[in-house]
Amino acid sequence: MDHTIVNGSTGFFYMRRMVTRGWLSRRHIAFAAYYMGRHATGTLAAERVAREGLEGLAGLDHEELMELAHECFELDIRPRIYPQAREAAAREQQAGRALVLVSAGPPGIIRLIGQELGAADSLVTDLELARGKLSGRMIPPMTYGEGKVTAARMSLRRFGCAFGDCSFYADSISDSPLLQQVGAPFCINPDVRLRRAAAARSWPVMRW
Repeated sequence: MDHTIVNGSTGFFYMRRMVTRGWLSRRHIAFAAYYMGRHATGTLAAERVAREGLEGLAGLDHEELMELAHECFELDIRPRIYPQAREAAAREQQAGRALVLVSAGPPGIIRLIGQELGAADSLVTDLELARGKLSGRMIPPMTYGEGKVTAARMSLRRFGCAFGDCSFYADSISDSPLLQQVGAPFCINPDVRLRRAAAARSWPVMRW
């Protein structure tokens, strides 16, 4: 999602607005920035980090978070959707293929991007609710690394497709497990490690 469909980090934009509203501290932004760096190097222990990060969100009102997601999408995300991403989405749909997003980014934001692009589904890491507020826990699978393969496999059953029928567009080495499964992998603005993997496996590389 980030650097593949959106020029930037959806999580960072969303967290920045949460800080502005006083829901998070700048310490949370520093925490996120550190782990974004770990993500870029492929050394992120994603589930542990997610657990630690979500603990700080416990008690936030879900409806207010969705209102903020709409605000963030309109002001920060929509203007940053790559034109090439819109073209690729339209091209896949015109060829008769369903567009499905899969991302560990903020679920409300990812679903809004899906609606914008006409996606048939958005596979996200859903957050557990308790009486309309975040519990501080996520609902498995986490759509990161191998978790994207798990989520995609469940989606394929619903659509009656196989991995070999699919394309997948990704920017990070963490997406390598799903890139290896699909029939048409595409590396978009790849990080250094994914660029090396793409060269070794002859995966197409594009710069948007």
